[in-house]
Amino acid sequence: MKTIHAFFVPFCLMLSLAFVFTSCNDDPDGDATGAVNVALTDGPLDDARVEGVFVTVTGVEVNGSPLADFSGKQTIELSALTQGSTRMLGSDNLTAGAYSDVRLLLDTEMDATGNAPGCYVLTDDGTRHPLKINGTASGMAQVNTGSFMVNADQTTNVVIDFDLRKALQYESSGDMSDAYEFVAQTDLNAALRLVNEEETGTIRGQADRNSIVDGNARIVAYAYASGTYNESSETQAQGSGQIMFANAVTSCAVNSAGEYMLSFLPAGEYDVVFAAYKDNNSDGESEFVGTLNVGLLGNLGISPGSVTVESSLSVNLNIGILGIQP
Repeated sequence: MKTIHAFFVPFCLMLSLAFVFTSCNDDPDGDATGAVNVALTDGPLDDARVEGVFVTVTGVEVNGSPLADFSGKQTIELSALTQGSTRMLGSDNLTAGAYSDVRLLLDTEMDATGNAPGCYVLTDDGTRHPLKINGTASGMAQVNTGSFMVNADQTTNVVIDFDLRKALQYESSGDMSDAYEFVAQTDLNAALRLVNEEETGTIRGQADRNSIVDGNARIVAYAYASGTYNESSETQAQGSGQIMFANAVTSCAVNSAGEYMLSFLPAGEYDVVFAAYKDNNSDGESEFVGTLNVGLLGNLGISPGSVTVESSLSVNLNIGILGIQP
């Protein structure tokens, strides 16, 4: 089975796209205000042919109003914003209360230097594959997310997390000069989430292959809200993009040093699932090998089980690989 395991770029039909987070504004403090910073982050990229995924941002709006201090039109390599890295987009002082209407305005036609396209996948042969979406007749797409609270006289750091793994698929036309596209709108809606950075934590650690997993294979860690992982369904391709592990909150690749970091997880209980991928036919696409049986380092007979994540804290989870479950 061939799937894309981490791609994203939003959609603009003509000049720009607004990803909409359902609006809500409760103003308990009258005219009191608080500062809000809006940043961008991303997940890992698992296609060996891809050098980068780029999006051109032209603005950010909250409840229909542009951020007063926007950094200006910028072309961002989303695929570089991994391991907890973020890119600041802008800031503003907002009336204290609850908000959940955030719009990211993108230019798919032109990048920040005036060159086409504005949103694209760059492959290792130097080709820029323009990104577009099928089945959408307008320039507005609704994206489901949670709300954030602005407290009076305090600063709130909001992060928009794009799960590239869930948002991009291979073009069905077979044209290798335009090989990537967005998933269907309903699946795209599920590929973005909005979090308050101060209310999130991190799971990080080392993954020891123990000579069980081929050194050429890629290992990916997936974080699931505790009790939501279903082995039989999550290891099957789902949706228009044929995405595996579709209900993971976030994911990350284990790097060459065996390190991984699952960032911006809302406080709570999580199960961490590890899976292996390998390009078995040298076509640049990673095939699913299987999920991994793992144990905590120092006591390899124990499953990692549920991990508690607390706000603004990092949890270390070092594991050893015991076997592969195909």
